[in-house]
Amino acid sequence: MIFFLHRLSLYLADLCRLLFLFFILGSNTANAQLVNKISTQQYCILKADDFIGEEGSAFFKFFDLIKEKNIKASVGVISSGYPISNPSNHLVTYVQNLHNSGQFEFWNHGNTHKSYSKNIKEFKGRAYDLQYKDMMHGQDIMKKTYGITMRSFGAPFNAIDSVTSKVIKNIPEINVWIFTQDGITVPKGVVSFPEANQTLIEHNPKNDGKWNPRPNYEAFKKNYDPSKKYIVSQLHPKRWTNNKDWAEFEKIIAFLIARKVRFILPTDLLSTQVKLI
Repeated sequence: MIFFLHRLSLYLADLCRLLFLFFILGSNTANAQLVNKISTQQYCILKADDFIGEEGSAFFKFFDLIKEKNIKASVGVISSGYPISNPSNHLVTYVQNLHNSGQFEFWNHGNTHKSYSKNIKEFKGRAYDLQYKDMMHGQDIMKKTYGITMRSFGAPFNAIDSVTSKVIKNIPEINVWIFTQDGITVPKGVVSFPEANQTLIEHNPKNDGKWNPRPNYEAFKKNYDPSKKYIVSQLHPKRWTNNKDWAEFEKIIAFLIARKVRFILPTDLLSTQVKLI
């Protein structure tokens, strides 16, 4: 009887809270949706591509900014790039410190980042042995040189095929796949992000057909959806060459922080504390 009365009191308390929100915000559909959006935690993964560790790269400004804002970001490593593949002791220590801070995750972004033709990329249209070799090159470099086991993978150009799925299945260290596409099977036990779920931070300022990604605050706000459980934003910090690029990026980060968006790493999804998918 006591247990029943306790459960009834909890139920009535929840009902009162709902009625309060109903009368304060109104009964229309828009406000009902607002209540749902307010009560839902949103997560964001910053996916920064193409790190090779070159001195003077804007990536180091990116690292400093992420540390300053006390948020998290993931970093895609091109493993044959120089000097990441043959680093100084200073670079090794720097990368290890970033990794150990818990604010950064280094993930496998391929070996060469090559585009062989319009339809053939490093992880699309190539044989299993070639894809496997390129993916393992990154795993081996980061483990042997930096002591870091990369647990996430994202293909250059986001270009993948069914062979890529077989490769990931046979590399047990890879537990997260960014981005996947319709029609391609995700191996059992691997957490995946569909490319369609990407929320763009970068936009091309010129409509001339050339790829020239730049952060754009107004464009981001226009496309931002607060009802999404999680958002993944692909970035290319080494291409941000002027103060305006960085100012736009900082405005976007401030926008998300003000909305109490929680920045996470890809492998945070493996924790029981974060259930997104």
